[in-house]
Amino acid sequence: MEKGIQDQLRRCWLEIIGTLLDCGKSTEARACARQAVELGLWRDPMQRPTHYIPTLTARPVHDPRQFWFTGYLEQHYAAIAAEVRAYFGRGGRDFRPYDARLIDLGKWEQLVLYENGQMVARACELFPVTSGVISAISEATNLGMTSISVVYPGTHIIPHCGPTNARLRVHLGIQVPEGAHLEVGGEKLHWREGECIVFDDSFEHQVWHRGESPRIVLILDVWHPELDPEDIRTLSRSVSTEETIRAFMQEHGLRRIECAPGGNRVVFHPDDQTTKAILRHIWEYDVSEVELRAGRLYLKNANDRIKERT
Repeated sequence: MEKGIQDQLRRCWLEIIGTLLDCGKSTEARACARQAVELGLWRDPMQRPTHYIPTLTARPVHDPRQFWFTGYLEQHYAAIAAEVRAYFGRGGRDFRPYDARLIDLGKWEQLVLYENGQMVARACELFPVTSGVISAISEATNLGMTSISVVYPGTHIIPHCGPTNARLRVHLGIQVPEGAHLEVGGEKLHWREGECIVFDDSFEHQVWHRGESPRIVLILDVWHPELDPEDIRTLSRSVSTEETIRAFMQEHGLRRIECAPGGNRVVFHPDDQTTKAILRHIWEYDVSEVELRAGRLYLKNANDRIKERT
């Protein structure tokens, strides 16, 4: 089966599995994952990335001592933690909510320092010590995302899988209260301040925080250690920022994206085909506004009367 067809099939199965998990039907989701493995789309029902390299060794959790940069990060923990705590002591208003689709309960925010091999200058200026430490780790600065992640008490991040098994994810614990833990591939992990954990986020994982203060970690994406230099060069070209934006816009039928004044809202302009489809659906329901909130559809007519549809 051609790779392009396999990737398309994986996306379809992921949508079905994700929908079942969102509806609380975990047994049915597990059954679908096993069927996808039988079709040859993945080898493990708990590891379900869209971009999948079957030759790579798959394990949910890796020994951090196998990577030189984990010791380097831990050596600089005190300086990183002091900078992060000082920032939050001043109010910490630059963090943004991260992927609301993954939040079942609570609040999850991040500040991105590097993305797809490019430094986010404005964020790095806020954290010069931390970004300086990260800049020496080429394994992290030429791939994926490096960020400071804050999960607040009472939060549950639902089970999900990362997009590719070509990378591993590194967490350095900065502020770790009691009651927060991570589950990867069914294995329960606990962060510790000043220590790194390394895991494969293409395995199903989730976060629970039942503590009383924010959990803060530094997150780095690094290449899977079994990739050779040519594989990395090829994959680096495929995950460029421009390509990511282009693919997102094409997939969602968007012509233009812009930030509204103030930078707190995003305005999407659909392409002609998407606009026609939206207008047709709105016309069919005789409404002027449609909103999706917590899985429920709210329709507003010309007289501002709102009716709810499940």
